[in-house]
Amino acid sequence: YDEAQQAASFTYTADGQEHEVWFENGRSFSATLSIAEKYGLGGIGGWRLGHEDPAVWDAFHDRPQLKTWYLAEGSTGQPFHTWLLMMNPNSTAVNARVTFMKEDGSTVVKEYRLEPTSRFNLFVNQVLPNAAFSTKIEADKTIYVERAMYFGYDGHVSSAATSLSPVWYLPEGYTDSGFHTWLLLFNPNDSPATAKVKFMKEDGSVAERTFSLRPTSRTNIFANDIVPNAAFA
Repeated sequence: YDEAQQAASFTYTADGQEHEVWFENGRSFSATLSIAEKYGLGGIGGWRLGHEDPAVWDAFHDRPQLKTWYLAEGSTGQPFHTWLLMMNPNSTAVNARVTFMKEDGSTVVKEYRLEPTSRFNLFVNQVLPNAAFSTKIEADKTIYVERAMYFGYDGHVSSAATSLSPVWYLPEGYTDSGFHTWLLLFNPNDSPATAKVKFMKEDGSVAERTFSLRPTSRTNIFANDIVPNAAFA
């Protein structure tokens, strides 16, 4: 094991030729996850070949941040259908607590049992109709969470975030003809928060606004009202 590279390796000789093989094991994979967390990376990718060190998956399961997930966006008003998708990769059942936080700061809490090695589908329209909301999911073991939204024949899906941050960046935004852009801010804390939003346009000019976020709430910002007819980050 190479401490500098944080990677495992071995050598062998075949037909007189020496070969050097570098590979991932549980220890090196845990180090990779730690780097992703340290620098706030969106995640890492991998391919399961069926011959990997089983400890690779233990490295995932041992991460406490994979027990709590956050989603800023969700709507069950017409014409939207919102689904919360939870995966339990464990060999035992998981208890998940789902807290929906609405625009006025009120909350709705539901609890669910996720069976071993299963996917759990929650149709939010049935438990929180006609509402715009953000969501916090807390589980007693590692799970994975996504949110899918459908409207007419269109839709999109997004993975939940595993941590909160005081700073966020979005490279894409557009408010010219035919486009509506919304920023959705989620404050899951029990105290108010203040958010300063900077819209940076192609010509280098900046429009800045400050918003007060209620405790346990979602705040909607309609960018078209602030930077009309513009492309921005």
